[in-house]
Amino acid sequence: MKEKMKLLFICGSNSCRSAMAEFITNTKYGDVAEALSAGVDGNSERYGINTKTREIMKSMDIDISTHKPRSLVKMEGDFYIAISFTNSEPMEFFDKNYPNIHAEKLMYVPVDDPKHKKMEKYQVVVAEIEDIIKRILDPTEL
Repeated sequence: MKEKMKLLFICGSNSCRSAMAEFITNTKYGDVAEALSAGVDGNSERYGINTKTREIMKSMDIDISTHKPRSLVKMEGDFYIAISFTNSEPMEFFDKNYPNIHAEKLMYVPVDDPKHKKMEKYQVVVAEIEDIIKRILDPTEL
């Protein structure tokens, strides 16, 4: 059996984009990939999941209610790819800033933060995230 691809999704506070990516990956593609997510904010744990994030995930039959936002500084592990949706963490400093996280590849893929925006923006962001995940898991999609 082929080993699952381990992915780490990163955004600002781990309450929207990266959490959505983690749960979409694990729910829809859990047979080939395993994902975690974290926020660059050192206090990500104090945030809850954004209400509209819960709503959009629920509309996709994905239960995100158990997710507790995580801070990147407290993460550790080995990943195939670390994918950042935010430019607040320059990827060239990733290894230095997060020595307990090892990623074979680092990617910056800009995805707008939908926080404080209308539900339509969340729908656009979810579609973008799903496309990114598909392209990562199936390089022929690139």
